[in-house]
Amino acid sequence: ETPIKDLRYIDIKQSMMNGGGPACLRFKIVVTEEEFNNINSDFILNDNLILKLEDLIQSSYRDAIEIDDLEDPDLISESFEILDNLTQIFNTGSIYSFQK
Repeated sequence: ETPIKDLRYIDIKQSMMNGGGPACLRFKIVVTEEEFNNINSDFILNDNLILKLEDLIQSSYRDAIEIDDLEDPDLISESFEILDNLTQIFNTGSIYSFQK
């Protein structure tokens, strides 16, 4: 038995063939059941993780980034804060140099 309770198949062939869509769709890793069982459960998508990620997005992400925003010193601070929150959500500890 695995922590996966439901599978949903989504046709991403066109995205994969044309190089469009999120870059993460281009990467597929085939693992054995033993390898899957060794994956840190904090990285397995579930309802609780979805809620945490949605909350982070809603509370921290800008609605849009314009060219002028790249000069805004707050943008880097906001980005670091988001990365820090992600390491907490995924229980990775401090992995970025700005966290040390």
